[in-house]
Amino acid sequence: LGELGSFRPGSREQKLLDLGGVSLGISICYESIFPQLWQTQNKQGAKLFVNVTNDAWFFDTDAPYQHLAINVLRAVETGRPVLRAANTGFSAFINPLGQIIRQTNLFERTLVRESVPLSLGDRVNLYTQWGDWFAWLCAALFFTLFISTVVFAYE
Repeated sequence: LGELGSFRPGSREQKLLDLGGVSLGISICYESIFPQLWQTQNKQGAKLFVNVTNDAWFFDTDAPYQHLAINVLRAVETGRPVLRAANTGFSAFINPLGQIIRQTNLFERTLVRESVPLSLGDRVNLYTQWGDWFAWLCAALFFTLFISTVVFAYE
């Protein structure tokens, strides 16, 4: 087991997979919690995102629900559809607006088919273009107002 924990990160600039001329952004399991990975693949031209995951170790807890919800956020952030395949968790088709179009149940063995409309062109949304800058600006504004309020209340 000495080598079990000796992982090294791969390159952040992984090439997109090509499936019949459609560029796919891929994430495996909990990589879906890292928006910067999806952001990079989206900027490279991904038209569709696929998340393949093993949710078996979550059992029947809240974690499979959270894991699915994270993929909903990634669909909205990137403005691209997400296909999620989970062995025991929720497999789902999520449209670019974050709506779950089709979803399986926990521990359900089934085959799901869905037509996936792809984004036309290289349309980008605010988050794709600017990333976390808006959130950081809001946080800076909040703390500035908070500190100003505390200082003026003290005087």
